[in-house]
Amino acid sequence: MQRRRDRGNSSRSCRNVCLMLIEPWTSDFDYLNSFNRAFLEANIEAEIITAPFSWLTDKLDDIKIAIKRRKDAGQFVIFFPATAEVFLKDPDWSFVCSHYKSWYDSSKVAVIPHVWTSTRTPTSITPLMWTDKPKFRIGFMGKTYSNSRVAKVVSKLPLPVRKLVLRGRHVRHCGALARLNQLGLSMKHINCFPRFETVKMLNIEGDAVEKGCVELIETRFTGSKQEKDLYTRHLEAMTYVICPRGIENFSIRVYEALKYGRIPVIIDTEMVLPPEIDWDQVAIRVPYDQVNDVYDIISNDYGSRSADEFLARQQAAFSTMIELESMGWLARRLSDAVTGMSSLH
Repeated sequence: MQRRRDRGNSSRSCRNVCLMLIEPWTSDFDYLNSFNRAFLEANIEAEIITAPFSWLTDKLDDIKIAIKRRKDAGQFVIFFPATAEVFLKDPDWSFVCSHYKSWYDSSKVAVIPHVWTSTRTPTSITPLMWTDKPKFRIGFMGKTYSNSRVAKVVSKLPLPVRKLVLRGRHVRHCGALARLNQLGLSMKHINCFPRFETVKMLNIEGDAVEKGCVELIETRFTGSKQEKDLYTRHLEAMTYVICPRGIENFSIRVYEALKYGRIPVIIDTEMVLPPEIDWDQVAIRVPYDQVNDVYDIISNDYGSRSADEFLARQQAAFSTMIELESMGWLARRLSDAVTGMSSLH
C-alpha cells in the first residue's frame, strides 16, 4: 500500500489520525487532495494510506490487519470506501456516502455528500436559471443494470422480500462477499433493481415520452468528452432528474442535478442521506414501494407548484452546491469525528 503523510503543526493538532482511503477505479475523483486539505483546515495531523479498489475484494484481510495494527499503536482509523458499498466493523470511524436506516450507527459512521464527479461545474449559472415556471421534463441518462442477472432475479420476488433485500444487511458480511467475488459470484448488482424498475415505469408513459416530456437514455459511461458533453446537455434540458440507486444506496446524479439547478427525484431505498442538505426543499423523495407511481408523483409536484416556488427551489439547489463544493463541511466532520473518538479512549 502507498503511504502519504500530511504533517501540520503538531502543537495545533487535535489528534494523530490514520485514514485508509480506498481509491475507486476512476482517476476523475480527487478524494486524496480533498481529505488532505480538510485535515489541514481542521488542524489534524494525519497519515493517509491509499489502497486500490481491487483490495476490497482481493486483499480484504490485509486491509483489516492494517487497520488493527494502527489501532493497537494508539492511532485511530477512518475508513472511507469511496464508491464501494462495503462496511467494516474494524475502523473507529467510517466515512461513507450511503447507508441504511435500519442499521445505521451514527456513533461510528458519518454519511457525507458525494460531491466528487467528472461532470464539470458550470462556468456560469446564468444560462441555467429559470425565469418562469420551467417546462415539464423528466430525464434519466445512464446504465439501468437491466441485464444484471442477480438484480433481475430479485426484482421478480414479492414486494416485501424486495424491501427486505433493500435493507442491505448482506453488506455487513463483507468477508463472505469478498469470497463470493473471488469465485466469480459478485453480489454488487443485487440491489440495482430499483433503477431499471423506475425507468421501466417512466417508459410506459408513452404519450409523455413521445412529446419529449420524458427522456430516458440508457448508456454506459466510458468517460469520453463526447459523453460528458451529452450528459451536460441532458441535465441542462431537464427539470426533474431521476436519481435511483446503483451499486451503492445513493446516486451521484443527485449532486450533479443540484449543480445544474435541477430537481433530483430520489428513489428512497432505506437511504440515510447527508444532513448538510435540506432535502425537502431541493428534491423529491419517492419511497421504493411507491415507485410504480413515480410519474404521477412528479406530475403532481409540478402541477402543485408556482413559478416562484420553482425559482426558489433552484436557488436553493445552487446555494447548496456552493456550500458543498467549498468542502468546509468535510473539515468540520473530520474534527467532530476525531473529538468523538478521543472521548472514547
